[in-house]
Amino acid sequence: MSGRTMAGVAMLAAALLASCKQSEVKTPEPTPKPGMELAFDVPQGDAAQVVHVVTRDIPAGGEIPWHTHPGVEIAYVESGNVELEMVGKDVLKLGPGGHFMVPRGTVHSGRNTGQAAARLVLTYVVDKDATLRMPAEAPEQ
Repeated sequence: MSGRTMAGVAMLAAALLASCKQSEVKTPEPTPKPGMELAFDVPQGDAAQVVHVVTRDIPAGGEIPWHTHPGVEIAYVESGNVELEMVGKDVLKLGPGGHFMVPRGTVHSGRNTGQAAARLVLTYVVDKDATLRMPAEAPEQ
């Protein structure tokens, strides 16, 4: 094709495009994903604090022995069924979407009461450089 012919083809293509009615293409808004946001008041201690966010899988029938934390524990049950015991409180029975907060120094334990593994998403707001979890004696029944 000669340069003159190519220029003619380009002009024809430009004319055709210009004559076409342009329509605005709208991109659909993204569908929001389901989620959860939890907010708890967390008392500030005198010491510097650090936040740990972890997941923990508890096998079917598994238990977490009695213990305490040098700060606040906040948990969300992603899957499975668990029971939480805290000294001086009623037993909490939680399934997927359940959540709880354990205040600083509160003796507590947990267990998986389901037939499958349970997964918890845990957030600890604890004293910096302190041991994250300390064993505790089981309370007298």
